[in-house]
Amino acid sequence: MKQPLQLSSLDPQRLNALLAKHRVSLADSAALAGAVRRLSDHYLQHPEAATPWRQDWAQIAYACYFLPLNYLRVLGVLEMAKEVGFFAGLRHYSDFGSGLGAVSLAMDAALPGQFLSGHAIEVSSTAIAMHRQLTTPMATPLTWSTQVPDGGFSASEQRLASFSFSLTELPRIPAWALQQEALMLIEPATNQDSRRLLTWRGELQGAGWHVWAPCTHAEACPLLTESKRDWCHDRVQWDMPEWFQALEENLPMRNDSLTYSYLLMRRTAPSESRAGLARLTGDLRREKGASRQMICRGPKREFLSWQHRRGEAPQWPRGERVILDPTIEVKSNELRPTTQQVQSAT
Repeated sequence: MKQPLQLSSLDPQRLNALLAKHRVSLADSAALAGAVRRLSDHYLQHPEAATPWRQDWAQIAYACYFLPLNYLRVLGVLEMAKEVGFFAGLRHYSDFGSGLGAVSLAMDAALPGQFLSGHAIEVSSTAIAMHRQLTTPMATPLTWSTQVPDGGFSASEQRLASFSFSLTELPRIPAWALQQEALMLIEPATNQDSRRLLTWRGELQGAGWHVWAPCTHAEACPLLTESKRDWCHDRVQWDMPEWFQALEENLPMRNDSLTYSYLLMRRTAPSESRAGLARLTGDLRREKGASRQMICRGPKREFLSWQHRRGEAPQWPRGERVILDPTIEVKSNELRPTTQQVQSAT
């Protein structure tokens, strides 16, 4: 079972320094919440519009609310990426639509020394200035630009192309990114965004790419092929600091846990053995006689069915990777294990 994520590496002093020019601090919960509601309304009313970075309320809301939550989501993806060895050999990364630096801050916290350089691409000069203020000093040297450099990036650099909540505004994955060694795609945990990632998963595989995570197999995705409404996303727990708790007391939304959809793809195939490995793609649901949880290990839509007469089901979260004993009883689309026949892979 994974430990709750921590926000500690996103320094409150630096956040307060960003907020100071607006005459607020992390202690001003009601004022911050007003800015968050305003930016949330903007996103709801204009889902394809860019963040209005020049507005004071947008800067306040992003710094105290959207940046911390996106940072934690990226951190969740990075933890899984480390677990499967995804970063082996990668020496540079580019972060498209970098905003205030959720990716670079999480990279610096989770992977110090992994990369020789990072490059942040952000069209807003205001966001770049705020990002710079948050990222000094950095373990990984970081540069910025408002667009992809002329000529893109060298395909020989063993580079990761990262897109964190920035593909929503694009019809396709950019060509320059498809010339790199690795892709990290992180999107909201919505039906539309997730199923679009699943479609790209198949297209990328057809072009010779290999899926490293979240999938534990390379076959067709059953959430896409055997359902019109399911979507693939992870859920992580986190330890909420007191200043964020106070902020949420003034908001109608709650973030006790965080969800996101993602894909980790490389031109190189994963080396680890995936025999018996599966992933929980649903939340645990208690039903009459059994507790069921959707599980993915291949192209068939299946469920773990924990029979109550055999004991209580493990409280594993959506996204947990598990190891299945090959002797598990199978009935139709149900796997009916004993507690000894399924073990957490973490």
